[in-house]
Amino acid sequence: MENKNILISIGILLLLIAVFSILRYLKQRKIFRFIQTQNFSKLEKELDSITTRMLIKPYNRENIRLNMYLMERDKKKINEQFERLYPILKKPLQNQEFLTKMFQHYLFEQDEKRCKKLLGTIQESIQQASILHEAQMLFQIFFENSSAYINELKQKMETMENEQKAMCAYYISLQYENKKDEYHAQKYRELSKRLF
Repeated sequence: MENKNILISIGILLLLIAVFSILRYLKQRKIFRFIQTQNFSKLEKELDSITTRMLIKPYNRENIRLNMYLMERDKKKINEQFERLYPILKKPLQNQEFLTKMFQHYLFEQDEKRCKKLLGTIQESIQQASILHEAQMLFQIFFENSSAYINELKQKMETMENEQKAMCAYYISLQYENKKDEYHAQKYRELSKRLF
């Protein structure tokens, strides 16, 4: 009799786990559909719903919200979301994804203060040398008028795909601007536009 009760309890538990997994999958598909159609008002309501809060982890919800604000280019909400997420990241992969995404965003917004803050955090918390090197390089190119990475980026371009090559060409053009070499700056700007 006792074994039968244990088996029934295990069966109920497995059923609940299966139902929970199916509900989460359906919720994620619904959210993804709102993102695909860029129906941000419905997405915002969906992220705030009780069922979404029960089924989707807080970091994932807030990260979706951040991506939505980035797609909308809503600077005020991006900054608010950045301030909300920045202090709560604990897992290294989440931290790395968030820090690099926000560093790139603030880099192109030319927000030196936030980039400097993020660069300090990247230096403290990200162990991957390539990410750290890229962040330091971009900070120096954008905010310290460096032109020290031209040859390095030209070499890297040879093995890159078109979208990566386009960004690389853009970074090279910025460095030529920093050197006041408008001829080469223009050449790499045009290359970047063609590759995009």
